[in-house]
Amino acid sequence: MRAAFSRRSLALPLALLLALAAFPAPAGAADVPPDSLPAAWAAILRGPERVRIEHRANRRVPATFVSKLPSWTNYSLGRHVETLVGERAVALMASLQLERWLDPPLPPRAAPCPEVGSRRESLSLELTRGRDTARVVFDLARGTIVMYRSDQPIRGARVGRESASILRSLAEAFPGDSLFAGIRPCDRDAPPDSSVRGFADVIDVSKAEELPSVLRQVAPKYPSDARKSGIEGAVMVQVLVGKDGWVRETLVARSIPELDQAAVLAVEQWRFNPARMHGEPVPVWVAVPVNFKLR
Repeated sequence: MRAAFSRRSLALPLALLLALAAFPAPAGAADVPPDSLPAAWAAILRGPERVRIEHRANRRVPATFVSKLPSWTNYSLGRHVETLVGERAVALMASLQLERWLDPPLPPRAAPCPEVGSRRESLSLELTRGRDTARVVFDLARGTIVMYRSDQPIRGARVGRESASILRSLAEAFPGDSLFAGIRPCDRDAPPDSSVRGFADVIDVSKAEELPSVLRQVAPKYPSDARKSGIEGAVMVQVLVGKDGWVRETLVARSIPELDQAAVLAVEQWRFNPARMHGEPVPVWVAVPVNFKLR
């Protein structure tokens, strides 16, 4: 049997893959309209009929295999999904008072607290009122929140040390979510002028004006033991593309243990045109599927 890994399969537009990246940065620099929060948006924040929380936590640990560049593996710490309806949904939103942060909006270009440690959270509330829906994404460790409509960021705010009170309100509303205990909320506010200080070191790729594109692709070598054992599939590798277009780090987001090292060693050799913001190259994480097929 011959391993089939075509260049054509590698040439998929990166724009189709970016949504799979595991480090969404809700603290990215969304373009925020300067007007007050529209009535419909305010209404769904004040009086939703339903609030659904989705909370995931992962821990990033060094990969156990040998690689040329820093490489990591994600381990899931758990997932909690729960829905509040009626008065309980309204009571939660009243305690959070998100409208005071999102109107007037503050573009969260600089998070009050840096990203530290190996733990990563994905924490969001989906709000429903009639046919209207919205989503609020929290990054309480870094001190930011972002409101989305139709998957587009429409409002963002730096909540800074108020992250602790937001965390308490969420934990009281969802006592069954044990993942809250592992969050260390941001403990300081952003400088007053931080909204005009440019972008964080690694920006949210969805905010880049020009997405990265592949200049050079390297196909993986199929491990002989995996081939003999009939193991195939796709390893999802997240890649930190530097300002110079070279790969700086990798993270195995979806693992096939027998194939992970081969996938990472191949992707480490890829070269990209870097992403750009305001005409300048910026580092971003992108997701690349590395496919292994026996036939």
